[in-house]
Amino acid sequence: MKKPRIPYSYCIVRYVHDPAAGEALNVGMLAFAPTERWLECRVEQRYSRLSSTFRDFNGYHYRATTRRMMATVAAFQSRWRDSPPSVDDVPKTLDHLCRLLFPDPGLSLQCGETLSGLAHDLNAAVTDIFDRMVTSQHVEGSEARRNDNQVCSEDAGATTRLIEEDAAADFANEVAAMMREHHDLDDH
Repeated sequence: MKKPRIPYSYCIVRYVHDPAAGEALNVGMLAFAPTERWLECRVEQRYSRLSSTFRDFNGYHYRATTRRMMATVAAFQSRWRDSPPSVDDVPKTLDHLCRLLFPDPGLSLQCGETLSGLAHDLNAAVTDIFDRMVTSQHVEGSEARRNDNQVCSEDAGATTRLIEEDAAADFANEVAAMMREHHDLDDH
């Protein structure tokens, strides 16, 4: 028997640098399936797009704010997972949840409009939406993240280049010294 599709709602989380200007970039998403007591929040921690778009962007503040938001979501998840079901415990809608997470609509992180869907696999649905609406907007795309092997490989390549450059510079200095020495011998 095929697993039933689960109704969920989601919204895109946007960074608004100056609410008066109204310019925003997608930085994350919230997804909510109240029947499953399921809440997922994903936020892009890379902020190169934000710092290149908004003058005076503060990356440290952005990361601190998004981490606080993620910690609040984790606290909701833990409370819902560890407590017996209660009618009052779980918000009824994503809009209600957004008001709990973002009580001040003038903050830099804001929820977009609430959308909905049906999915057999909620995590896969969220991954697809997050990739399409957030990570794909980076110049380097969603594949820009590197694993440890790639980082080590790039570091090893950079180290090899530095060693080769140092060896070439040492060789050039030795040749120059020999030429000066040879020139000095010719002068005598």
